[in-house]
Amino acid sequence: EHIKFTINNIIFIAKLENDRKVFLETQRISHIIDNHFKEFKKVFGIESRKELIDFLTNAISKGKLEKSLTKYVDGVERNTNSYYYKGDYWITFRIADNGFILTAHPERMTKKKGKN
Repeated sequence: EHIKFTINNIIFIAKLENDRKVFLETQRISHIIDNHFKEFKKVFGIESRKELIDFLTNAISKGKLEKSLTKYVDGVERNTNSYYYKGDYWITFRIADNGFILTAHPERMTKKKGKN
């Protein structure tokens, strides 16, 4: 499997429980910061770019996979994986078929019926 990337743009690489490798590049961390940083700050108290990167790295590599969904957008596979890491939220990652992390954001966990 050949994946095209620029090594200097890699923020982190993580190995998922199914041995699949995923990676986050600089342009996508910029997207996450521009679009979701306030959510991470509000929910998890994240204060800096470095803290956010460390949090995302730990969430995807040490968190528990709770939900996984695969769908196709314009014929391209997109995976949405939600991990439990801390608190009452999942950290949801959207991942391209080549392992490229497109985005990440907190998502409030839904409680199962009959549970408190």
